[in-house]
Amino acid sequence: MSTSYEDAAVAEALLKAGARLEDMDDGRTALWYAACAGNWRVVTTLLGAGANPWGSTGMSAAECTRQARQSEVGPAAHG
Repeated sequence: MSTSYEDAAVAEALLKAGARLEDMDDGRTALWYAACAGNWRVVTTLLGAGANPWGSTGMSAAECTRQARQSEVGPAAHG
């Protein structure tokens, strides 16, 4: 399921085929990967299916997204 962060249709197909939302790859769920990639279509699909936004990494999917966006923008943009 960790590859499902690439396309919402892939995530939907995997869920319909019985993929488990909380399966992990290196301690991270598909939701975590999708959030870190900024893929809100997949995030919405997974949350709608009941994915746990906290997972077990100690960092929420939302926090991962914030960190990824900050690193893209860089420290100069934050003043």
